[in-house]
Amino acid sequence: LNPYRPPEFSRDWNLTSADNRTEHLGRAGFRLLSPRTGSLEYAFNGFFRDSTYTGTKHEAAYRFERNGFEAFLGGNLLQTETPEENTSFFRPTLRLAIPFLRDSTGSHWTAGLHAFREKNERFARSAGEPSDTLSPSSFFFDQYKLFFQSPEQGRFRLKGHWLQRIDHLPEGAAFERANTSDETALEGSWQAGKTYRLGGSLTHRRLRIHRSDLSNQDPTETILGRLDQSLQLARGALRWTSSYEIGSGQERKVEFSYLQVPAGEGTHLWEDDNGDGKVQLDEVEVAPFQDLANAVRVTTFTDEFIRVNNVQFNQGLLLEPKAVWYDAAGLRRVLGRFANQSSLQIGRKVRQAEGVRPWNPFQLDIADTALVTARTSFRNTLYFNRADPRFEVQANLSENAEKLVLTTGFESRALREYSLRPRINWSSSLSSTLEAALGRREQSSRQFPSRNFSIHFLRLAPELNWLPTPRFRTTLRYRFERGENRQNPSENATQHELRLESVLAQGGASTLSSSLSWVGIRFSGDPGSPVGFAFLNGLRNGGNFIWNLAYNRQVGSNLQIGFSYEGRKSAGSRFVHVGRAQVGATF
Repeated sequence: LNPYRPPEFSRDWNLTSADNRTEHLGRAGFRLLSPRTGSLEYAFNGFFRDSTYTGTKHEAAYRFERNGFEAFLGGNLLQTETPEENTSFFRPTLRLAIPFLRDSTGSHWTAGLHAFREKNERFARSAGEPSDTLSPSSFFFDQYKLFFQSPEQGRFRLKGHWLQRIDHLPEGAAFERANTSDETALEGSWQAGKTYRLGGSLTHRRLRIHRSDLSNQDPTETILGRLDQSLQLARGALRWTSSYEIGSGQERKVEFSYLQVPAGEGTHLWEDDNGDGKVQLDEVEVAPFQDLANAVRVTTFTDEFIRVNNVQFNQGLLLEPKAVWYDAAGLRRVLGRFANQSSLQIGRKVRQAEGVRPWNPFQLDIADTALVTARTSFRNTLYFNRADPRFEVQANLSENAEKLVLTTGFESRALREYSLRPRINWSSSLSSTLEAALGRREQSSRQFPSRNFSIHFLRLAPELNWLPTPRFRTTLRYRFERGENRQNPSENATQHELRLESVLAQGGASTLSSSLSWVGIRFSGDPGSPVGFAFLNGLRNGGNFIWNLAYNRQVGSNLQIGFSYEGRKSAGSRFVHVGRAQVGATF
């Protein structure tokens, strides 16, 4: 059942437990209202639980608003008594907002002050009398905030604040100042018509510790910032978006380990290469099939903190001349058939070190002693006849790289691929595509050199799609791939795959899908090595058959059921059969 009381009810009344007892809650008060001088109100509250809790609360507030000027002064005082403790909770608040600097729209900027205090004194009772020593759960802080803000209307918006919070912690019968935090923030945006928008924010925080024997925190200083911009020109022929984000702070060092679990219940595949019966880091790979998953990855956060500087950079660019040359002739008509879409993503975490520019996302050649993680992703697609119903060609370049430094040393992975993908719709029910690609996959590990490889590959993959009705689709695919490890050319593989897929949908209520694949592999090298796993991906040398059947049905408006069957037969191995059933409900 949904709670019948406000979320802050227990905190407002200093309750520590939800006793199943008879309760009485009362409130009485008055309010005086004047159009010239504002409003004044007072209320007395009482909350009682048999003989286990007695609480009384006084609330008072004064409000005044005129010509953009706002003032509020209020607070409440709570006093409670239970057999275990006596408490006193005082919370005053002051808010002022003053208009200034009228802009061209006639609206005013606003500046103001917001200050409040929370002082919660709790005294344990012993032998029926309250102690004169504050309980450890007592707390006391003051917070002050100076702010300004531009009008909400208009193309330009700006706001900022300075905030200070002073925390006190109990020591004996009094509170002592333990730490002080300061925050300065600025946020704004600018809209230049419908073509350009610029927005950003910057926040600086600092925590100072006055009594390290009372506070369990460490002095910190952090910076958070973000800059976003978007540009659209020539009816959308050029669309450009970018974002830049920075941050600094502390984070725990991370260690990864793996635990053995029953087959089919994990996420990774473990093969005991050295026969010691223990899961080693260099014996684990991501499971290619769920029934082979006999290990799980465990993330452990150590007690060691490191200070890191984060930077994120994202950029997207779309060029589509067709938006302005859709009815042109001659050379413009030909150029209007081309389009280009690019995206770049960079994420990096580094430590403070000499020669490292923490806010430069393009500095990626960083010493391992300063690097925490670095990830880059770039993709560019050149289209001809983009989204044309009859014929389209895509030329793609994609590159992904990742490098992270663990307690065991650095690990890096990279993938670069060039591909060409033409598509032809022969009729409303028959279409074909052809993918031609070449590239390389690389992996490097300082602690486990046996996991290092650089595989250069070539791939050809024609595909034929038949859609006789809107409810039925079948696809025939063939894939040829040739790969070679350039670090050890004797390790190479040639693969042929033939795959047939079918999907039958019944008006959105149910879907039946099936697939059958034959994969022939000729691999030269050690199948049990990391390089062999990268080539075979859970299959074996020779012929491999893979098939599956799945049925999903929507029952009513909030219930889904699904059944699936998967099978696999590799050369020299037994048949593998896996069945699953699942039920999902939405409320």
